[in-house]
Amino acid sequence: MRLLDSLTNLRQPLFRLFEMVGSGALVLDGGVEVDREELVAAVVDQVGLVESGSVRLEVEENRMLLPEEVAELVQSYKAGATQAELARRFGVHDQTVGRHLKRVGVRLRPVRVFDEAQERRVVKLYVEEGMVMQAIARVMGVSYSAVRNVLIRYGVKRRPASPQ
Repeated sequence: MRLLDSLTNLRQPLFRLFEMVGSGALVLDGGVEVDREELVAAVVDQVGLVESGSVRLEVEENRMLLPEEVAELVQSYKAGATQAELARRFGVHDQTVGRHLKRVGVRLRPVRVFDEAQERRVVKLYVEEGMVMQAIARVMGVSYSAVRNVLIRYGVKRRPASPQ
């Protein structure tokens, strides 16, 4: 499936974007200056500008699992495989795995972001070191809500918000 004619003139939106960034040459990481015209041309070439002036983007087709594959997916999940592992193995999205499991009545396990040692580290950072949840989330490479959920699971009382 191809997405045609949605970006019939890619150069104009790119130029508008670069105008919002500021005037003069664009400076990339490492201090390299790039001419706006050259950058626009490179971006247009990268996404595949066709002769008609339209941009064609490749879109992956949905993969339908065969009944045998669904049965194998369910059996593997019940044996302990995660939804993410199964999604990679069968070449589908995580949500597709979840829908198949729900459809056949399998109760889904809660998604665990951390192992027990990591959860204890989150609690230690919050309780003993006084870090705020946003900072812990950045350090651990997870979302704020993942940190909050660990603290709730361990029964940690939240500190009052500090005055701004």
